[in-house]
Amino acid sequence: MFQCKFDFTKLPIALPDFYKECVSTWSSLSEDNPSTLSEIVNQVLWKNRFICIDSRSVYSKKLFDAGLMKIGNLYDEKGEFKLDKEPWRSSLSPVDHFLFFRLLNAFRQEWRKELKLNRASIYGNTQHQNLSSFTVYVDGKKSL
Repeated sequence: MFQCKFDFTKLPIALPDFYKECVSTWSSLSEDNPSTLSEIVNQVLWKNRFICIDSRSVYSKKLFDAGLMKIGNLYDEKGEFKLDKEPWRSSLSPVDHFLFFRLLNAFRQEWRKELKLNRASIYGNTQHQNLSSFTVYVDGKKSL
């Protein structure tokens, strides 16, 4: 949950004021305006204020559980979409594939350009991490 880049106004639920403040404070600790390839590929896909469909942040438990957590996880080592290949292609429903393409369309134009120009470097720039740990950056420096 704390790897997400929340904007509580884009969540599909209403939050009590206390939780709005918690989410807002947590989100303020994360980097703003990702622009480098490394920052872009390490953006969390789910509940991200920068990735919205119909003005709402999105979440898919099925795709998250399948290992799609960050933008970089959508690509293989060659910079090609994982969902275009087996076993992904046959294991996901048409609805999942539709959501995947809507996610791609929701990426900022400059992100799509950066990803297209640097496909071969996406996998190497993606930080692969253990879900049981997380990192906090304060003033651009790793604090945990």
